[in-house]
Amino acid sequence: MVPFAGWEMPLSYGSVGQSQLAIPMLRDNGLNELIRILNTVATAHGHVRTQAGLFDVSHMLQHVFTGKSSLEFLSSLCPSSLTPLAPWSSTLSVLLNEEGGIIDDMIVTKHGEDGQGGQRFYVVTNAGRAEEDVAWITKKLEEWNSSEGKGKGKEVKWEKLEGYGLVALQGTIKLRPDLSCVAEKILFPSSRAQGCRDSSGAH
Repeated sequence: MVPFAGWEMPLSYGSVGQSQLAIPMLRDNGLNELIRILNTVATAHGHVRTQAGLFDVSHMLQHVFTGKSSLEFLSSLCPSSLTPLAPWSSTLSVLLNEEGGIIDDMIVTKHGEDGQGGQRFYVVTNAGRAEEDVAWITKKLEEWNSSEGKGKGKEVKWEKLEGYGLVALQGTIKLRPDLSCVAEKILFPSSRAQGCRDSSGAH
């Protein structure tokens, strides 16, 4: 485990993959440790590509934007075309500064109508750039909501989902049969809200 943006992040996963590139003649423990980590990363990657992996990515920042001008506001922050997004579809994008430089990368997901005459968007950004991201979005949102012809009168609301967990299920294997989830194939950039209930009836 290593510290990362206030979290503890695993770099290796127990004994997974340690036998693949073992070089016992090396006396440099640092190099051996690097080889061990590379082994585990390669093995974990292969496992996800052929089966599945469940990753705790709760360190990432989760945001929700709603309001009558939420689409236009997010479009002003990133270079991606968000208008064509269908409900429950996503796009990879970047958060840009005034000069067009990249502050951070992000995933933008359109959930659909927000019930306020606007769109609801779910956005994920990186923990390693949390301070910069939050400061920039705060600045731009204040400017937007106070500007005639932009957000004034159709303000955007921004909610940071603090205290929420986030897991990423990636791979090709079907969900366990004792989970009453729809196990149809979901390919990026499509998504959906889906509840799960195990064999005991618990969510």
